[in-house]
Amino acid sequence: MDPVIRVICLIVLTGALSRNHLDVFLFCTFIVVSLHIVTRHLFITSHLKLINRMRWFFLALMIMYFWFTPGTPALNMAWSPTVEGLEQGGLRAGSLILVIIAINLMIQTTPKEQILGALYWILAPFKLAGLPRDKFMLRMTLTLETLSELQPVIEQRKEQAGTTLQGRFKNIINSTSDIFNTIIHKAENAPERSVTIPLTASPPVVQWLFPFMFLFSIILIYVY
Repeated sequence: MDPVIRVICLIVLTGALSRNHLDVFLFCTFIVVSLHIVTRHLFITSHLKLINRMRWFFLALMIMYFWFTPGTPALNMAWSPTVEGLEQGGLRAGSLILVIIAINLMIQTTPKEQILGALYWILAPFKLAGLPRDKFMLRMTLTLETLSELQPVIEQRKEQAGTTLQGRFKNIINSTSDIFNTIIHKAENAPERSVTIPLTASPPVVQWLFPFMFLFSIILIYVY
């Protein structure tokens, strides 16, 4: 499948899951699972690693939905979460996890250059509107390169982190300081260089059926 079509399908999936609709969530789950079967790779370790990095966000999300959503108490106790909160929070968390898995699947199966080229092609209307498409893509390219360079610093700090809560908190502060200093050092000592934004051709016409059929199926689920 053309990289442009992949990115557009991912955008459609993300937009559909943002509606917090159970039937749409089940349909999108079926699509993502089918894509894993087609690629013959599950990428379980990679998926779990990304989800684990978001664990505190998911915890905060659960607390907000479970205990701050008005509704019927799920348990006969004073601090019981509500049934509506459990339903909405669980669906929201599941949708976010599915988006993370879908994004990681595309990253694992599509070279970075092709993804950047697809985004550059999709952002073509912004140039017609007078918006700085080239500057946006330049910043995105440099950001991805910087993140890959900072990854060793982050991994080294993780290994040095203690097992106590105080040690982990201290490690977060030190890691933030190290990353900031690394960025400043690289910015001051980086030589002038040219950055090439990859270009991609228009996808085959027949492949446009994939995002249109995907979107049409989601609309049908909403309607019926």
